[in-house]
Amino acid sequence: MRLLCLLVVAALALSACDMVQVYQAQIDQATRALESARTDAERAAALADRGRGYSDKGRLSFLRKQIDRAEYIRLFELAIADHDRSVALAPADAQIYLQRGLSYYDRAAQVSDVDADHRPWFDAARADFTAAIQKDPGLTTATITSVWSTSRRTGSTRRSPTTPA
Repeated sequence: MRLLCLLVVAALALSACDMVQVYQAQIDQATRALESARTDAERAAALADRGRGYSDKGRLSFLRKQIDRAEYIRLFELAIADHDRSVALAPADAQIYLQRGLSYYDRAAQVSDVDADHRPWFDAARADFTAAIQKDPGLTTATITSVWSTSRRTGSTRRSPTTPA
């Protein structure tokens, strides 16, 4: 039984390490997409995807104690810089706001020991989720929750707002 428990723990640890690699691959793929983008919409999508990759990689690496606080903040700042550029390129795209909101939410809800006060990150996430719903009334809290849940499993948040969970 003890051996089984050790194997399960080892498998979970390897799975989490693989996800860091998945997030790095997302960053790399989005960087290539950005370099080959021909339109602002393509650039915005690539920046938003890369921003989520930076955010997810930083979050998971920090939670696993693979990086320190300073490196987490650096990766999060890269994420938000990409998200902000994405919003500037596609201000009418609800998905762009949704992705930035998810990055803010991750910092607020899932990363401790970085900020004494998480409220500014919750407020920023709420503002982006609200903007996403205003831009696409088809987005609902259930859709946002579904997208967040999917992003945890797959590393991707690019979904149609009408895609069922």
